[in-house]
Amino acid sequence: MAKSNSRLKNSIRNSAFGLFAEVTTLILGFFVRSVFVKTLAEDYLGVNGLFTNILQVLSFAELGIGNAIVFSLYKPIREKDRERIRQYVAFYKYAYRIIGAVVAVLGLLLVPFLNVIIVDKPDIPDNLIIIYLLYLANTVFSYFCVWKRTFMTANQERYIGTVVEQIFTIIQVVVQIVLLYTTHNFILYLATMIVSNQVRNVIIARICSKRYPIVNEKPREDLTKEEKKSIFENVKALFVYKLSGVVLGSTDNILIQAIINFRSVSLYSNYSMIITNFRLLANQLLNGITASVGDLNASDDNKAKEDVFFKLLFVSFWLYSFLCVGFVSTADSLISAWLGYKFTLPIGTVMAIAFSFYVEGMQFAGFTYRTTMGLFKESVAAPVLSAVINIVLSIILGYKMGMSGIFIATGISRLVTTTWVDGYLVFKRRLNKSPLKFFVTYVLYFLFAAVMTIILQTFLSLFDFEGWMGFLKAVVITAVVYNVLFVLVFGATTKVFYDVLNMFLKRGKKV
Repeated sequence: MAKSNSRLKNSIRNSAFGLFAEVTTLILGFFVRSVFVKTLAEDYLGVNGLFTNILQVLSFAELGIGNAIVFSLYKPIREKDRERIRQYVAFYKYAYRIIGAVVAVLGLLLVPFLNVIIVDKPDIPDNLIIIYLLYLANTVFSYFCVWKRTFMTANQERYIGTVVEQIFTIIQVVVQIVLLYTTHNFILYLATMIVSNQVRNVIIARICSKRYPIVNEKPREDLTKEEKKSIFENVKALFVYKLSGVVLGSTDNILIQAIINFRSVSLYSNYSMIITNFRLLANQLLNGITASVGDLNASDDNKAKEDVFFKLLFVSFWLYSFLCVGFVSTADSLISAWLGYKFTLPIGTVMAIAFSFYVEGMQFAGFTYRTTMGLFKESVAAPVLSAVINIVLSIILGYKMGMSGIFIATGISRLVTTTWVDGYLVFKRRLNKSPLKFFVTYVLYFLFAAVMTIILQTFLSLFDFEGWMGFLKAVVITAVVYNVLFVLVFGATTKVFYDVLNMFLKRGKKV
C-alpha cells in the first residue's frame, strides 16, 4: 500500500505542477502571439510553423531512445541497484551526444535544399537560411542536457524540471514582447528563445547532478554486449515508431504549403498554437503518472494493471474529448476576437483538426502501457503502415478537400493502425486477456465525443458570439453543457467514473 500511495503522490504532484505550468504558458503564449501578429509580417507565422515541422522531422534521429531510457531505468531505480543505474546513465549520456551530432549534420545537409522544400516563398526581409540555422541550433543544443531530465522523469520527479521551465518561460515571454515592440526583429525574437531554452536546460541538469550525484558517477564496468544488444533491439523498434510519429505529427505544415499555399500555413499556425498548448496541457496532466505506471508495470499484479489502464483511458477520454469539443465550439470565436475574422478557418477544417487531435490523444493509455511494459519490437509494421497511409491519404484528400483533408488523413491513419495495435498488444501479450473490452470502450467513447460535438455546434450556431464577451460566453456554455451531460451519462452508467472521482477526492486532499 505504501508503494501505491507513493506512486499516486508522485503522479498528482507531477500533474499538478504540470497543469499550473501549462495554464500559465498558455496565457503567456497568447500574449506573445498577439504582439507577434501586430509587429511582424503575417508570413512569419508560416515560417515559424514550417521550420518547427522540419526540425521535428529531423528529430527522428533521436530514435525514440528517451522511452528506452525510462523503461530501462524503472527496475534498477525500483530495486536501488546503483551500479546498474550508473551503467545505464553513462550509456545514454554517450548516446545523446551522438544523437545531437547526427541531428546537427542532417540539419546542415538540408540547407541547400530549403528552396526545394519551401515551394511558396514567404514575403519577409530576413534571410531564411539564418532563421533555419537558429531553429536548428536550438534543437541540437538541447540534446546535450536532456538525458538528466529524463532520469528525473524515470525517478518520478518530473515536476522539478517543470518549475524551472516555467520560470524561464515567463522571463522569455517578457523579453520577447519588449523586443518585438521596440525592434520588430524576428531574429532577436528567436535568439531570446534559444538563450532561454539553453540556460534552462543547463540549470535543470545542474539540479539533477546535485540532487542525484549518481548521474555523474562512472560505473565500474560498462553494460555487457548482450545488454546493449537488448537496448538496441528496442531502439530499432522505437525508431520505426518515432519515424511514424514524425510523419503523422510533423508534416502537416509541409504538406499544406506544398498542396495549398503558404498563407494557409500562416492561418493554421494560430489554430496549431491552440492545439499545441492543449497537447502540452494534457501531456503535463497525464505524463505526470507515466513513471508511476512504469513502476506498477514492473510488478506482477495484472489485475491492478488492468484496473489502472481503464482508469487512465477514462481520464484521457474526458480530457481530450472536452478539449476537442471545446476547440470546435470556440476556436473561431477566439481567433476572431483575438486576431480578426480574416484569420479564421472554415468550421469543417476546425473539426478535422479536432478529429486528428482526439485520435492522437486517445492513444495515451495504450501507448503508455505498451512502452512501460517494454513492448517495443512486437509490432513495428503498424507505425510503418500508419506513416504510408498518412502520406498517401493526405495527398489524395488534400487535393480533393483542401486543408481539412490533410488532418482527416492523419487521424484515420492513426485510428486504423497504431491505436488498436497498442491496445491489442497490451492485453494479449502482457495482461493475457481479450482486448475486446478495450475496443468496445474506445468506440463508445468516440461516439459520445462525436455526438457532443454535433449537439454543441448545433446549439451554439443559434447565437452570435462576437468579441471577447462572445468568446467567453461560448466557453462557459460549452463547459457547462458538456460536463453536465458527461456526468449524467457516465455517472449513471459506469463504475470507472466513481473510481476515478473517488481516487482524486481521497488522495488529492491527502497529497
